[in-house]
Amino acid sequence: MNKKILVIEDEPLILRTLKVFLEKKGASVTATSSGKDAIDLILNEDFDGIICDLMLNDITGFDVIEEAKQKLSPEQISSKFIIITAYSSDQIIQRAKQYGCKIYPKPPDVIHVANVPIELCRSAVLYGKEKGVPVIVDIRDLWPDIYADLIPDVASAVREFVRLLLRRRSGALGAALAEATAITALTQPYLDWALNKAKRSVGPWDAIFPMSYPRLEDSPSKVAIASLRTRLGLGERDVLGCYIGNIGYQSDFECLIESARLLADRQPNFKIVLAGSGPMLANLEALVRGQSNVILPGWLSAQEVHALMHLSTFGLIAYKSSPNFLNNIPNKFPEY
Repeated sequence: MNKKILVIEDEPLILRTLKVFLEKKGASVTATSSGKDAIDLILNEDFDGIICDLMLNDITGFDVIEEAKQKLSPEQISSKFIIITAYSSDQIIQRAKQYGCKIYPKPPDVIHVANVPIELCRSAVLYGKEKGVPVIVDIRDLWPDIYADLIPDVASAVREFVRLLLRRRSGALGAALAEATAITALTQPYLDWALNKAKRSVGPWDAIFPMSYPRLEDSPSKVAIASLRTRLGLGERDVLGCYIGNIGYQSDFECLIESARLLADRQPNFKIVLAGSGPMLANLEALVRGQSNVILPGWLSAQEVHALMHLSTFGLIAYKSSPNFLNNIPNKFPEY
């Protein structure tokens, strides 16, 4: 080969792979991850070929070509430049044709996509199938079934009607799961649900990955704890149960509030803190009006969350009794 090649690529693994491959073919390779550095190299040295990623960290591959016009003719740009990209839209391809240079799509090594939104999941699976890229679908919620599950028992007829309406979307998800390379889920029931949608048995790459968080080594400062106590009106001997998260339709806060009401006389030092915001906050404020052992501080900063966790004896999970929550290990467990 014995040619001088410039490789411009900001992904270290791809840059190293191209360099090693071309050198094994006998080329003399100069490699850089910077588009601006590449421009200096092109203007000051002579290369037989230039392989350039389209989306660099500092500028684009087309910016490099524009600057290269200071030295190279249109014919030289056409013959020397090869553009590699994962963004092979019609607009990009047309612009590459304007320069006359070759463009090679650069598909990802693997695609990891959530099951929602279903349209994105389905599109990712179809793209992977077309390009020969493995696709892993991750199950985080039982969509679209959750829509029907949240309808109360008193409206069972409505629930069945909603399930009928969701059948098409459920079928689209099932088709995506059936063609996916692998399915991952937070729990075994979630994986079983997905395999049932896909109408297949468990495969060698299907797996369960429970949610986890790194342990916080440092305790909150005494100042942060004292500040939160003052803000929430907490005494030194108060026993706390806390909920931190979205104040939304998925939670059964009425049960927690009633529990606090029943304990008000028996355990006067017991208090519940329901921290967060959401569409049901106004309803919640109306429910706890006049009930001093339920505190609604609204949204807390990260420092305040850490302090509240430190002060609390236990965490509360207020999810409603539906398959989406009963079959899952909610993020609240590892967060708390």
